[in-house]
Amino acid sequence: MTPATEHVNLGLRRTVDAIRPRATVFKVWDAALPGFGLYVLPTGVRSYCVQYRVNGVERRMTLGRANVLTPAEARAQAMEALAAAAKGRDPLAERRAGTAEGRDAAAVRRAAPTVADVAAGYLRTLELTRSARWAREARTMYIKHIAPHLGTRKAADVTPPDVRRIHERLHGTPVLANRVRAVLSAILTRAVADGARPAGINPVEAVEAYPEAPRGRYLSADEWRKLAKAIPAEREALANVTSQRHTTDTRAAQLDAVVMLALTGARMEAITRRRWADVDWDAHALRVDPPHKGTSRIYLGESALALLRGWNRARGKASPYVFPGALRREGPRPEQWAKDTRPRRPARCISSVYVAWQELCERAKLSDLHIHDLRRSFATAAGDIGLSAHLIGGLLGHRVPGITAVYAHRTDPALADAANKVAAEVARRLNLTGTDDRGVIPIDAGRHRA
Repeated sequence: MTPATEHVNLGLRRTVDAIRPRATVFKVWDAALPGFGLYVLPTGVRSYCVQYRVNGVERRMTLGRANVLTPAEARAQAMEALAAAAKGRDPLAERRAGTAEGRDAAAVRRAAPTVADVAAGYLRTLELTRSARWAREARTMYIKHIAPHLGTRKAADVTPPDVRRIHERLHGTPVLANRVRAVLSAILTRAVADGARPAGINPVEAVEAYPEAPRGRYLSADEWRKLAKAIPAEREALANVTSQRHTTDTRAAQLDAVVMLALTGARMEAITRRRWADVDWDAHALRVDPPHKGTSRIYLGESALALLRGWNRARGKASPYVFPGALRREGPRPEQWAKDTRPRRPARCISSVYVAWQELCERAKLSDLHIHDLRRSFATAAGDIGLSAHLIGGLLGHRVPGITAVYAHRTDPALADAANKVAAEVARRLNLTGTDDRGVIPIDAGRHRA
């Protein structure tokens, strides 16, 4: 059925509002602009339209509903469509083509990877290529500081202002802010490699990192003396509380690990995870397998070896680890007063030394001292007894920089001898007892015997 038609002035809002629906569809044409009209449905819905002819074919295009467009807006759109038709174009065909292109573009955009999609792949790769600790830290930084703000954002849409907002939120902790910045930079670099972002300048590069003051804290002569007094006092206090009823208290093992860190200058995780099988008694070294941050061997002086021999005699058969963790059992706890028959959990090493370290620092009244500062203190003691920076770097596991690495090799005997000297100096400063073990063969004597 052809809708009924009539002509009125559609340029006035009151005229449009006065048009009432009927039992059938009908059209109202504008008296001033031929081709511009209004469809009125029985439901009361009114829609503006424009009718034109292209290449002899009559076309009609809906412009929009009357409750959305004003009469002036609808008339302006109608005039544009009629002008295009006068030039031989087809506005309706152009709209349909544009709509299809828009739908395709929208579908592509919806399928485009987000930052979360790229980050998932990056963190997975990180677990395979970097240390477990760094992979955990990177994942934590992403979850806490990047995902809440950019996780759902398309990787291709991240801009320098987005990065700057995250970076400036962490301005109170500049080191953390720079680490988060580095993680985000790696994720966006991965996005380019995965095709989720066009090649070009990484937006993170436009955000300047905060300056970081290098930490140069190490033990002074007075602090060495304070620590020397605190270690036996702390050991005695722990001996009073350690018994069969305290199998989950690992502070004594933590304290031993702290002493070994002071004697070797090693990193914490390189020491705490060592098994007795890792101790190479003949070579005076600890094997680190897999290597920890490039360190595959920790050289031991006679003072450190003497302590290890004593610990091995005392607890070497109870646990495969040099610094054993808590003795725990598997399964739910039994009822009160019931015998605990649960199987013991496989032996583990201590996870950290922070509890014992904090108590030791409090007893020694040492403030602003981190466990990593023992590493700097070891290096300082090595420098005080005249070791070269080349040997100190070897003891700390540092790589030889630049082209020097091709020519300057640090031999095992030289490093073992250097470790022996530094360990003896640290043991003297800490006034350690039990480091004069006749079972330890001096390095020179062992070398001549071989």
